[in-house]
Amino acid sequence: MAAMVLKDKYFRHFTILDSNLGHRPSVMWRSLWGSLELLKEGLVWRVGNGRQINIWGDKWIPKLSTMRVQTPRTLLEADAKVSEFIKEGSKTWKEEMIKGILNEEEVALVCSLPMSTSGLPDKLIGLTHRMDNLIKIVKDYYCPVCKIHKETAENASPVQKWVSNEREMQELWADWCEKLSINDLELMVMVLKRIWLRRNNFVFENKFEKPDVLFKLAADSLFQFKQVQQQSHKNQDAGIRRRRSCRWKAPAKDQVKVNWDAALKIKEGRMGIGVVIRDENGDVMVSLCSQKRNVRDPLVAELQALRQAMKLCADLNITEVIFEGDALKVVRAVNNLESSWEWHGQVVEDIKKVLRNRTSWKVIHAYRESNCVAHFLAKFSFTVNEDRIWIEEGPEGMQVYVLKDKNVVTEVE
Repeated sequence: MAAMVLKDKYFRHFTILDSNLGHRPSVMWRSLWGSLELLKEGLVWRVGNGRQINIWGDKWIPKLSTMRVQTPRTLLEADAKVSEFIKEGSKTWKEEMIKGILNEEEVALVCSLPMSTSGLPDKLIGLTHRMDNLIKIVKDYYCPVCKIHKETAENASPVQKWVSNEREMQELWADWCEKLSINDLELMVMVLKRIWLRRNNFVFENKFEKPDVLFKLAADSLFQFKQVQQQSHKNQDAGIRRRRSCRWKAPAKDQVKVNWDAALKIKEGRMGIGVVIRDENGDVMVSLCSQKRNVRDPLVAELQALRQAMKLCADLNITEVIFEGDALKVVRAVNNLESSWEWHGQVVEDIKKVLRNRTSWKVIHAYRESNCVAHFLAKFSFTVNEDRIWIEEGPEGMQVYVLKDKNVVTEVE
């Protein structure tokens, strides 16, 4: 209710980011409005149709420095929009135009940005990269424990509180690695952690552990950690055994199963797509190999492969489909009812839109061991120069994997 009242009074005809403080604002609105600049610093544009994003002034380039285009403006107007870089029909980047305007690094970054094939609008999303340059702001910059030395970046480590002839933590650590056994080294790590936690407990809760208590807690933590690791290894071994026993499962009667996979050569910026459509008997109906350029993110590659598989099924007018892939993050993303706020979210939303319109299409996860045919096709894609589609067959070498899957179907029957 409060949000509706504030919008009606202060930013009825535009977004909150474009709002003004207004005349005689309320205490609540003054407080919210005062934090908008901080909010804007943490927002970047995700490209949809490009109509809202200013090429030169807005943050929309996925790099850690400024997120803005750094190339001096020469050809386009100061208020030119990103939509001028996008081909309206195919929803792809105008690579030649971009190469003539931006520098080489920015060309690679822009052309690798995924596009929305459905023309979704641009969207402001949160900045999720590593924040290496954050500055800690404190009222008192002296060590909270000794109150003598300044708590700088160099002596923030608890080791620096000790009397030592070593000048750098790296040197001290190297010395420990040479002189201490692995068990003593592990215990030392836990002790350092407890010292730092003791510092924080003293600052925020006014509690200070005695050395003997600290050492006991460190030893207990190490013991618990090793127990968890042992159990984790057992679970991992069991998981590996289960995965090795996984095999492709045929779809139900009157359904088809579409397996998809992607292969990526990051340095070359190339990806391969493999798609295979099979019926309830495990027989191949259609197989596809395709290549795409300017892809450097494995997750984007898998999303592109799934989108290509869906386009193929739509072109063939197949209604009852199970899409199966080994990219768990992709499967979870496209089945998530909440909006995607990632850099690649426009592709996720495109796929979700297709699934909403085709309720008999489902996307499920399978381990790589159940996805061998699509994996082979994705690798094979690097050997072809254009999209290849085979009807009731595939490239040489694929049939071996198909027969293995069909043998499993026969055994189950």
